[in-house]
Amino acid sequence: MLIKARIIFPSLDGVGGFASERVITSPTELMAELENLCTYNLAFLAINPRLPDIYKAGVRYKAEPPGEENWLTYPILIGLLVGDCEDLACARVAKLRQKGDTGAKPYLYHKKRLWHVMVQHGDGTIEDPSAKLGMYDK
Repeated sequence: MLIKARIIFPSLDGVGGFASERVITSPTELMAELENLCTYNLAFLAINPRLPDIYKAGVRYKAEPPGEENWLTYPILIGLLVGDCEDLACARVAKLRQKGDTGAKPYLYHKKRLWHVMVQHGDGTIEDPSAKLGMYDK
């Protein structure tokens, strides 16, 4: 596994943004970085609690071009209204935690060369925001 992720943050003045790059080489590192994105998103929601859930904001799933791996923080995702699986799942986890599901976490699905991030609720149920937001639409 080798993922070169660019985590996209808003700038402090609200104009533009900046990226923090990570090289992820194992599933353990991947889960840790997904959790970091969820934690950032939850902190952002603590400051901006009225931001809508991704389902109410009009966000849609959009795959990135091959070779690109941009991880969008909550404010960037809401601004662009498109994201892929890790963006959607980590935003959803943060919103669930904000609403009291403290056991919500990213859920990593792996089959052959496919890695897909979903949401596991505190009660163990799995939710796939990407599927709900158009991943399989034609």
